[in-house]
Amino acid sequence: MTIEILNQQSSLEVPEEKIRGVLKHIMLEELGHEVNISVAIVSDHRIAELNKAFLDHIGPTDVLAFPLGEEEDTTESMAVFGEIVISAGRAIEEARQRKIDPQLELILYAIHGMLHLVGYTDDTLKDLKVMQRRETEVLKSLSGKDKTES
Repeated sequence: MTIEILNQQSSLEVPEEKIRGVLKHIMLEELGHEVNISVAIVSDHRIAELNKAFLDHIGPTDVLAFPLGEEEDTTESMAVFGEIVISAGRAIEEARQRKIDPQLELILYAIHGMLHLVGYTDDTLKDLKVMQRRETEVLKSLSGKDKTES
């Protein structure tokens, strides 16, 4: 299993080990095994380009998730299961508005992207609430691990 993190921006320090840990946690709970994931941390400009190219949406967004294969394919061949692209600029701005650590916001975007890859959607209000509950559960389990490890 690999979680490749490519940092293509310089606005925000990326907590790579925490991102790897939370993504591995989701993999094991949701899939029952580890898969290969690629995570790119990019600028608002770059994510806006991807948002336009792939979703035909104008402007930057917080996170994009691209499934790249079926789960069955990844267990045998260890192909890349998916790619998550995160905007550091959106994380900084949203964290400023919510008065939280931008790195925590970045981790939340990684969780959100991974949940999309394992099948969660946020197309309806009902689906969004289910996804937000799961994000909260993952964040709580992450903070619980931090407390027990210290």
